[in-house]
Amino acid sequence: MARRVEARNDSALTRAVGKVFAFVRYAEFEILFLLFFIIAYIVFKDIVTLSFSLSSNLFFVLC
Repeated sequence: MARRVEARNDSALTRAVGKVFAFVRYAEFEILFLLFFIIAYIVFKDIVTLSFSLSSNLFFVLC
């Protein structure tokens, strides 16, 4: 008995979205690793900036 193969008539948008999800599934660890460093940089940048501004204000108040 011959096996019947159905042709997929997906649109280009559906195929593109499927490829994007496949890439995200494949590179999940690398994406999360990069996001961790970006978020850590933003948080520590704000903490350091706040620390310097408070110490400079304190310096001017004490002088």
